[in-house]
Amino acid sequence: MFEKDYYFRGKHAQMVLQLTNKQSSDIKALFNSNADVYKVAPIVGFMYQRMAPIDTSSDDKTKIPDNMMFKIRKVCLYNYRLIMMAYEKNTSSLEERVERAFKLDEKDEERKYYDEIFDNYVRGGVEVLYEKILSDTQNINDVIKNISEFLYSFNDRYYEKDSNEDDTIASGRHYE
Repeated sequence: MFEKDYYFRGKHAQMVLQLTNKQSSDIKALFNSNADVYKVAPIVGFMYQRMAPIDTSSDDKTKIPDNMMFKIRKVCLYNYRLIMMAYEKNTSSLEERVERAFKLDEKDEERKYYDEIFDNYVRGGVEVLYEKILSDTQNINDVIKNISEFLYSFNDRYYEKDSNEDDTIASGRHYE
């Protein structure tokens, strides 16, 4: 797992190229590489429950070479295992989730279905990152505003406020 070249295709390739600034010099890169996008995208896709199929509307593609996939393998495995443990949490038993998360590493055929689910979350996460951060931006100020709004909304969406905390600390907007 995570030892071969990985390709983003079609619109997802275009989005990744823009997130890594490999298309224009107008805006600084948000991510240093395709691999950096890949490390974040599945978690974002899962958290936003966004899955996306492979886009074949164009021949565009960009890749993460196998040597880079091998370098980020631990992070990828961690993300994969997290998602497989959480996927269908309400309908699958703990034993089933442990099986698919930890016991199929060397069973490519049995794991194929779950690999596709993971890849769908990767592509969905790319879409969320692109939409929340880069779509409808004209300049770097728009990008900074979008990043800030995305992070605050992510925080508000997933951070449970302790009723004993004041709002500035609970919002994550208090810095010392």
